[in-house]
Amino acid sequence: MKKIIALLAFVGLLASCDNELSIEYMPFRDKEDGNWGMISKDGDVLFTGEFKHEPTVAMHGRYWAKNGDGKWELYGLDAKPEQIGKTQYDQAGAFIESVAPVVEHGKPIQFVDKDGEVKVTLGNVDGQQITECTNFSEGLAAIKAGKYYGFVDKSGDVVIKPEYVEVCMPNDGKIVAIHKKYEKYLANDDEVSKVKYTVLSTSGSVLSEVSLKKDYNIGGKFSEGVMVAYDKSGSKSQAGLVDVDGEWVLRPSSKVRDITEVLGGKFIFFDGDGYGVMDFDGNVLIRPKYKALHFAFKKDYLFAREDRKDSQYTLIDMEENQIGTDEYYITCRFYGKYAAVMRDKNNWIFINSKGEDQDVKTDIYNIDDESLGDTRFYSQYVDVNALVNSFNLGKDGMLGLTVGENAENTVATMRRVCDGSVTDEARGYVYNQSVSGRMTLSRIDINVDAIFDDYIAEAIEEQVQGTFFSYSKTVGHKFKDIKPSQISVMIKKQDLLDGKMAELTTAFINKVKSLGKVLKENKNAVLVSVGQQAYFVANAGTEIYVVYGNLDTDNIDISAYQNVEEGSPVDTSGTDTSSTDTSSGEGAEPDSDDPYGLDAPCDYTEPDVDYD
Repeated sequence: MKKIIALLAFVGLLASCDNELSIEYMPFRDKEDGNWGMISKDGDVLFTGEFKHEPTVAMHGRYWAKNGDGKWELYGLDAKPEQIGKTQYDQAGAFIESVAPVVEHGKPIQFVDKDGEVKVTLGNVDGQQITECTNFSEGLAAIKAGKYYGFVDKSGDVVIKPEYVEVCMPNDGKIVAIHKKYEKYLANDDEVSKVKYTVLSTSGSVLSEVSLKKDYNIGGKFSEGVMVAYDKSGSKSQAGLVDVDGEWVLRPSSKVRDITEVLGGKFIFFDGDGYGVMDFDGNVLIRPKYKALHFAFKKDYLFAREDRKDSQYTLIDMEENQIGTDEYYITCRFYGKYAAVMRDKNNWIFINSKGEDQDVKTDIYNIDDESLGDTRFYSQYVDVNALVNSFNLGKDGMLGLTVGENAENTVATMRRVCDGSVTDEARGYVYNQSVSGRMTLSRIDINVDAIFDDYIAEAIEEQVQGTFFSYSKTVGHKFKDIKPSQISVMIKKQDLLDGKMAELTTAFINKVKSLGKVLKENKNAVLVSVGQQAYFVANAGTEIYVVYGNLDTDNIDISAYQNVEEGSPVDTSGTDTSSTDTSSGEGAEPDSDDPYGLDAPCDYTEPDVDYD
């Protein structure tokens, strides 16, 4: 069979998965403005009206609830809630495993057991600090160290090293990821064919590598040995299924626009008008006539909503026979024998697989089976040595940037370093002598500049000759054959660096001193000769500067940094590291065909980062 070639459409770091969660109790309210209680998956009430803020679901006999200060506290399954331990957390996740991820204020990410005891502290991997983590799926939690993702188990052992640009959470015993060796091709549509996505087992072994192509996307999550793949070459997307080798199990067709759920050798599909059910051989088991359709996670049962005005969900079997006589506004899946459903507005009940009501000794105004607490966790601790290691400072430059690359290659490297926030079009640099961007390391925002001694690009002119006239016409733009004179980073004082600016400066100073000969030094600044180039490091109170390249070492005065107070800016007018005038060309006359003018390449593009 011909292999599918797919352009990655990753789900990202999600804690959700298809495998059934071992939920024991769910948060509920018995009246509209009431406090929250806990009710079992069988409809047995543990307690009512105890918490102002919604708790998480209970698994492994534990759940979390927020106190009046918005901090998470740990609780067991007692009829009268009693906090376990005294620690309060800024972030906490449900006990999907026997341990749960937490973040205590000002500390790294940790895993705690059911007694609230710290079992694992997520520190470093190969010198890179672990700054992010997800909750568990199939025994693994995704981590981010430096710029890349990997996985750890509940003991904190690294199962898959953080060597991947993108990953999806484990499902069906498999993980889909893109290795960092392909990172340089991802930002360029013309080079996507060089990229492969990797399928790994949850033990870390590579199962396959499959090439990518522009017109195909993959869903990023396996279920029952298959993964959804999309053909986007036409005007309307078409969906199919592939196996671990990227081979078609079910080819895309115009009858299947999307595939939303896979279960028991069947899947729910959308044909552009309605939802139905099909098997892996492409046989239609239920015609796509429903407005909404979901597996109930009870064998061969579904919740279906007909395509008619004011229709609600009913429980049906694969022959489309209705189970029971009621309709429901909202449905939860079956957890064991029963499912919670909203029969009337703000009136929830429990039903069994025959659609019969389960006797519940309370009113239920609201219930939530998806309250998992936090699902993505962020370290509140900065390991300054690990942060410095992330810059990859060396004798030839930092962050993979050197003064030996030409302008075009420097722009391409800056684009990778700054996650695509830097334009790669030559016309954007006609009146600029620097390539500027912003990156994030260890959750710290960092400004990056590659500085040149001349404008980086120029117009390509074509002479137009007429009978009575001639003139030059701009027909394009190209990068000049020049190299940067300096690479510079600036790290501003920000929340995670509060109180750590001096410590971080010292770590940078110690690192660059190990690379060459110290020319000038004081407590907060250093100038180091490295071959034909030099490093300059300085703490300016509100920011730290690290500059590499062609520096005028004789005329750089570092005395202004002798006594620095964090948060108090230093006058740096006497420590200009520039070897020449590197202004961005303000006041120059832009080419009339250049829509970028003077501004576009100089403006930082704010990265799209959501830490909520």
